[in-house]
Amino acid sequence: MAGAAAVWLSVHGHQALKDTYGPEQVQQVFLHALEHSSREVPGLPGGKFGAGIIDMHALVQLELPDPSEVEE
Repeated sequence: MAGAAAVWLSVHGHQALKDTYGPEQVQQVFLHALEHSSREVPGLPGGKFGAGIIDMHALVQLELPDPSEVEE
């Protein structure tokens, strides 16, 4: 997951993310993006193994949430 976070930060710009969401919320925005872009694994029970398989293309293409939608 660290590699996915590094690519995601590189694509969106770490400073730009901090400016938009605040430094304390960047991790939450990443986790939101990860959850909404991962693929389910056929045959594994849902919810027991995280959000699924990381889909890097979907992760970097996913539209970032409005700052008001990020949970604190």
